Amino acid sequence: MQGRVAVAEEQGDSLYAYMMTAVENSPRTKAALQSYKAALEAVCPASTIGDPELSVNWYPSPMELVNSRQVATFGLMQMFPWPGSMKAARREKEWQVEKAYEMYRMEGIDLAYRVEEKWYQILATQEKISAIGQNITFLKQIEETALYQYKSPSNGRMRANMSDQLRLQTEELSLEEQLETAQTELALQKQQLNLLMHREAGSAIVTPDSIVLREMPILSMDDIENASPELAAIRNEQNALEQTEKKMRNMGRPMLGLGAQYMLNEETEMPRMADMNGKDMWMAMLKISLPIYRRKTNASIREAQLMQNAAAEKYASQRDALESQWLGIVQQAEEAKRKIRLLGQQLDLVDRTLELMRAEYVAETTPIADLLETDRQRVALALKLAEAKAKYNTVVAQMEKIAALNGNGLQTQEDGSHSSKLSKN
Repeated sequence: MQGRVAVAEEQGDSLYAYMMTAVENSPRTKAALQSYKAALEAVCPASTIGDPELSVNWYPSPMELVNSRQVATFGLMQMFPWPGSMKAARREKEWQVEKAYEMYRMEGIDLAYRVEEKWYQILATQEKISAIGQNITFLKQIEETALYQYKSPSNGRMRANMSDQLRLQTEELSLEEQLETAQTELALQKQQLNLLMHREAGSAIVTPDSIVLREMPILSMDDIENASPELAAIRNEQNALEQTEKKMRNMGRPMLGLGAQYMLNEETEMPRMADMNGKDMWMAMLKISLPIYRRKTNASIREAQLMQNAAAEKYASQRDALESQWLGIVQQAEEAKRKIRLLGQQLDLVDRTLELMRAEYVAETTPIADLLETDRQRVALALKLAEAKAKYNTVVAQMEKIAALNGNGLQTQEDGSHSSKLSKN
């Protein structure tokens, strides 16, 4: 994330701060964080044996026995699962925690990308507004020149007639309408960015004056596969299902119960053994479950196996989708760079052409129609260049998203303490 922060500082913008604000404030990331916390709380109960069972039998009328009268019995029994069952149950929950954590990361990374995408839309609109404003200023200068020529006695009406001024004014009105449309669009985009950050729609947005092109990270598909939270979540799901299968196999084996029973007795009038009359007694107890009904156990095992197969297929499908997206991003980036380079060259040539045509218009060698047509071409090129720059930076953000680069450094305190929390449980 250090590279991302450096870019933000380079541009003099607040993008990184806005990404942090969005991740911290968004209800979606908060919901994912709560789901992660809930999964974390489920780890401890999974590795704990069941509660012991206490049984009490009380006789309102004492039961006559051979050497005493039984008043009550107290029994305590503790059941123990098959060795390895609790470990498998704990590991199952731990992998589910890891999956919930990756889902939380996915939400943050996706939100960070959407903030970046909206940010570059705002910067592109600002550049459009600037380009349109420059053209309005240019036309006003030409209009002043035409008016001066019209009023000049030496030049006469043929050199610059009133129709030129009217045509220039018409062109200015068209540009002013485009300017108002762009300004309205900019206001809406800033409101949408504020809503992404879960702030008031009218909150102030601080932006730089121009778009600085980003550097495309050089990544292989292996890099993306290892970093992708989507694939990590599926891997964690597979690992959890493997532990589920182990747990279900162990649940199909006998459980052992150990306990003790205490019998509370009182004396009887005619005991057979006087020395045992009225003595309390206790005895040890052993209990073993008999898992003879196998259909439910076997069905649960098959279910876990089929879910593992489904997860494996889902992983392969998601990896193919990511690879396709990665190849598309690389191609889009190259295309955007070529387009930016071409538009920049064309815009430079048109600017030089306009300067020459302005001088030629003063010298009466270029008609106003040619000048206006070239000016329209300049506006169109400037708008396309702004869109191309925004598109390229958005493509870079897409690459960072699929490789989980635009989420690094956007961790909350809960996010950063993930490993220590899991180990404590």
